[in-house]
Amino acid sequence: MPGLPPTLSKGRMWTALIVPPLATLIATLGMAFIPGFPDATRFNLALTIPPVVLILILGLLAHFQKTIYQRFRGRATDYLCVAYFLGEIIVCLTLWLGNFMLFYKVSMP
Repeated sequence: MPGLPPTLSKGRMWTALIVPPLATLIATLGMAFIPGFPDATRFNLALTIPPVVLILILGLLAHFQKTIYQRFRGRATDYLCVAYFLGEIIVCLTLWLGNFMLFYKVSMP
């Protein structure tokens, strides 16, 4: 009878899952409340957040893959990595756009 599969490290998993949304939230809120910048400068700085967070997501994708590789192999690992990548992008862009519209007074046409 085969043994139980190895368990996943919950700390490493939560690190990979929570860092990109938290970084998006902190950067967006931080730039919204920086005193002394004109609105145009603040707006241009806020537009740099998504590319920086994308690089962070790509870096943590390797961390995520190492974590799940302990238990999953083959197509399951590929599927979970693609789902992680797309899910993090969706969550981070939603947070960024919501905060952007709240604090930068951007109106939708």
